[in-house]
Amino acid sequence: MESPHFDYIPQSLMTLSQGHSFAMIPPPMNQTDDNFSSSWQELLAAYPEEAQHIHALAAKLELKDPQLLFEALTHRSAVDSLPRALPWNERLEFLGDSVLGLIIATLLWKTQNDLTEGQLSKLKACLVSQATLARIAKDPLKLDKCLLLGSAEKKNGSHQNPALLENALEALVGAIYLDSSFLRTCDVVKDWFTPILEGTTGGPGTDVDYKSQLQELVQGKYKETPDYQTVEAQGPAHRRVFTVKVLVGGKQIAVARGASKKKASQAAAGCALRALFSEGATLPSPPLTPLSPVRKEKTICEG
Repeated sequence: MESPHFDYIPQSLMTLSQGHSFAMIPPPMNQTDDNFSSSWQELLAAYPEEAQHIHALAAKLELKDPQLLFEALTHRSAVDSLPRALPWNERLEFLGDSVLGLIIATLLWKTQNDLTEGQLSKLKACLVSQATLARIAKDPLKLDKCLLLGSAEKKNGSHQNPALLENALEALVGAIYLDSSFLRTCDVVKDWFTPILEGTTGGPGTDVDYKSQLQELVQGKYKETPDYQTVEAQGPAHRRVFTVKVLVGGKQIAVARGASKKKASQAAAGCALRALFSEGATLPSPPLTPLSPVRKEKTICEG
């Protein structure tokens, strides 16, 4: 799949991205105050390991105002007990959620020309789901190592909480948007999501873990786990071909072939994702009912 370029940006958004419409709006909570900056430094001093990862991320993203990044990665529990008020990431999360949704919708509109509005909506919902955002937050961004949490939250492992990772990623999108432009934010987000998008639509990216994507989709929304069953193995030992089918709630979604059970299972998962998004098939809501049919020739994939 051709890598998308965000060359179609409405003039109104281009104006916003250049900061013209926000020129008269002061930063919230006097964030230009030197005392405010020193308060951030005092907070980071209490989190030496997280601070190291945060500064590395700021350098990678080339942010002009690192305080926006500090805010994006600060949970409320980390600032509740401070004598001087510092913002936490909920406001940036609010902004980033909307910016992210617009970027993903634009990305899909530009790249998925064969999908209907309903299919685009399903794919967008998967891409901005908590499971997907939390996974991106951990890899490649490693936000779980950057989160600033209160002592109790840190002790109970909240840095691995998918909801907090989702919130942090959305806040990060908001921070990048405020720090730079809409166009710059589009480019950054595209780099995060293109490998996942290519995996779910059958394009390049052969190292994408289709099984994990299918499992996240099925478990997150339907509380089911995909079941992979080997149908047959054919050919001599040195050229064996395996056929694997994947089922959800006892209902077959796809069948695939591969040179090993692992490759066949991955191919089956990828085929199932393509069937669900491209053919309009839907997973059943409990109680389980038969899946919508998909064309027979689309249920056999080669891995």
